[in-house]
Amino acid sequence: MANVAAAAPGPAPVAQAKRKAKRKRNLLQWVTESGAFKFFILACIIVNALMLGYDANFGPDNAYRDLIGQWNQIFLWIFTAELVLEFLAQGPRRYVRSGWNWFDVVIVAASWGAAVPGVTALRAFRVIRVFRLVSNVPQMQRVVEALMK
Repeated sequence: MANVAAAAPGPAPVAQAKRKAKRKRNLLQWVTESGAFKFFILACIIVNALMLGYDANFGPDNAYRDLIGQWNQIFLWIFTAELVLEFLAQGPRRYVRSGWNWFDVVIVAASWGAAVPGVTALRAFRVIRVFRLVSNVPQMQRVVEALMK
């Protein structure tokens, strides 16, 4: 009898892997849907917009130009990490169905294009990061959706 119990198969490896993946996705959903995460991203967007405005206002003579450039890179990595976390949390099917996710992807991709050294023509596109406020504030989303109808 002991041999029969010992020989009984445990949960299938595929089922275990699916449960583990679901737990990871649930954790990522919890993180990306938390108020703290949303506040952090919103704060990054606002601070980044203020820095871009300062940089645009004072131009090449800006004493903080290098520092602002470094912070722009940091913010770009933060926004890229946010996209990856959202993609993993929502899963590919759900992620690509949202127009707001596509909006964010286009803005972050354009920002990466503007970050390439020597591509000064695309630097103006950094300003479009401000529009990520729309995709991160539900009230602004409703206003834009109403205007589009």
